[in-house]
Amino acid sequence: MRLIRGHLEAVTRGRSPTGERIGVWFRELESIPDGDLDAVIREARAHHNEACDRGRRWGQITPDDVLAVWRLRRASLSKSSGGSTPPDSLECPLGCESGQVLLVGSDGYDFVTTCSCESGDWWAERSPLWASMTRAGAYLENPAFKLARPKRERMPRTHIDWLEKRAEAVGHRTAMKEYVDHVERSKEGREPVET
Repeated sequence: MRLIRGHLEAVTRGRSPTGERIGVWFRELESIPDGDLDAVIREARAHHNEACDRGRRWGQITPDDVLAVWRLRRASLSKSSGGSTPPDSLECPLGCESGQVLLVGSDGYDFVTTCSCESGDWWAERSPLWASMTRAGAYLENPAFKLARPKRERMPRTHIDWLEKRAEAVGHRTAMKEYVDHVERSKEGREPVET
């Protein structure tokens, strides 16, 4: 409470804040650990002052300003410590959805399990429940199990490179239209698909 009172006095240029105002700030900021609170409030004050100087903000700092800085800090910490989402495995042979695969079991019911790729490894590292599951690759060795959805078709790298080069020349919309027209003609058998 003393820390919050000190910051509020600094913000109001030495005037003592009311007990009610300190209580509101205390309740709003109780989710922030005490060890981080001072640094987070200082950073929020700096951001608020910069925004005021640019004419984007006015008035005094609020608990919402402090909470916004805290959320940004937590997000950057989670990204630096491995991230909060699994890596997208573009080369996954099963075409998984972020490390999880929907299979149809021998009894005809669908179930989800972890993939055998690096995205599946990400899930297994974060939860003992996911780590204890049999991987999708092991299930698919048994002919009684199959993928519930067909594998996602990936665009070949040569097609992506062509699209990028063509988009630089004629624009994204025109390049995509030309590509779709080419693919449609090749499906009808009028033109071979080049890879």
